[in-house]
Amino acid sequence: MLITHLAAATCSFTWMLIEWLHTRTPTIIGAVSGAITGLVIITPAAGYVDHTGAFVMGLVGAPLCYGGIMFKNWIGLDEKPRQSDYPDAFGVHSVGGIVGAILTVRHIFLLYLEMQDCF
Repeated sequence: MLITHLAAATCSFTWMLIEWLHTRTPTIIGAVSGAITGLVIITPAAGYVDHTGAFVMGLVGAPLCYGGIMFKNWIGLDEKPRQSDYPDAFGVHSVGGIVGAILTVRHIFLLYLEMQDCF
């Protein structure tokens, strides 16, 4: 349970920091989007990573998902890109799921290498 909370909190804080650097105004919707992104990213890896892995996944996931949302808005796929009254489902769930799966494979591969060193 600590892993899940740590990933969500790290991703939420990182998202707010990125939003503050990008727009100069962090929002509650941004914090909630970051927390949901952290939960989406850590879900496949929760049984395989420790607290350091959850922290890293939160730090890596927030910029990639935020960038995915900005890219989607830039190419014009969003009907209302300037109105941020809802968390973006594509950037949070789609990009977050892909990032979470890739980082899970990375952590499992590192665990496998550690196990090989033991034998």
